[in-house]
Amino acid sequence: MDDLELFRKAMTLLESEHFVALVTVTATTGSTPGKVGYKMLVFDGGKGTAGTVGGGLIEAKMIEEAARMLVRPASRTFRYELGETPEDEKGICGGSIEFLVETFDASALPLLAERIQTAEADLTQSPTAILCGAGHLSYFVARYAKSVHFRVIVCDDRSEYANAERFPDADRIVVQDFSRVFDDVQVDDRSYIVIVTRGHKCDEIVLERALKTSVRYIGMIGSRRKTLTLLEKLRARGVAKERLDRVYSPIGLAVGAVTPEEIALSIVCELVKIRRIGDKPPVGHMSLSRREGLA
Repeated sequence: MDDLELFRKAMTLLESEHFVALVTVTATTGSTPGKVGYKMLVFDGGKGTAGTVGGGLIEAKMIEEAARMLVRPASRTFRYELGETPEDEKGICGGSIEFLVETFDASALPLLAERIQTAEADLTQSPTAILCGAGHLSYFVARYAKSVHFRVIVCDDRSEYANAERFPDADRIVVQDFSRVFDDVQVDDRSYIVIVTRGHKCDEIVLERALKTSVRYIGMIGSRRKTLTLLEKLRARGVAKERLDRVYSPIGLAVGAVTPEEIALSIVCELVKIRRIGDKPPVGHMSLSRREGLA
């Protein structure tokens, strides 16, 4: 649940004359289950919640604390040092975490309205996934990308494929020849281009034009052989090697995906990785052998 959904939920509860507590993670150090900005609503005497501040025993503790405050408008901060041993009831993370708990009644409706406006404005700054191709794979990519807060634009030259009925999660649908698609779609360094058209020729048209932009990410579906052939063709046309090196293909993280749903998931995982950590290698899973190596 994103901030906009959370604030809208709070607004509905306040309009029904419920007290509502908003719990926000305001600071962390070290390893913690919740990160700065995580939010959770507590209502109905603590029986109802929405959102999360990280889960586990710490979240349960904050639900209890917030429930006790559901009697009047107030605010209070909480800080916890997270233990290093399993016996510690706060868990085995090794950091500290701070929370702000704010309780509201109906008098806070104007404040919530302002927060909703701010959250709506923030959405316009969200990254945009531009899906070039409106086939079955794009259907799942659109759903997954939207669920992790990307704006979604679906582009195809076939209106029977690119339409709101097939893509209810899309923020915009563009029916245009692929050679002119970027005339109608504004791109910038928050744009992520996913090339999954119906054929190699269309992929080539989109890729050549995408490489002239300054988007954050260009990914193209296809085998290694197809990718190499296409990149060599564009290099022969004079496209600089450093531009060609920007292309992620075969697209998606290597998770052994087979079905359209799995392939779409691997693509969106790659979008999230590039958004959050760029080209850095993924952090390995902790193991006893790795910990011994760090000792």
